[in-house]
Amino acid sequence: MLRKFLISICPAQYKKSAEQLFVSSQALSKVIKKIENELDILLFTRTSQGLMH
Repeated sequence: MLRKFLISICPAQYKKSAEQLFVSSQALSKVIKKIENELDILLFTRTSQGLMH
């Protein structure tokens, strides 16, 4: 799970990150959301234009 987060740390490269991990963007999004829920913190701000740090 942490590997997926570290690879996706750059929101501008989110789709590319998912491809590098051989998962869909939706699957990667679920992993990030799970990490946020487990740690009770917001890692990314979600906007209509995508993710922001």
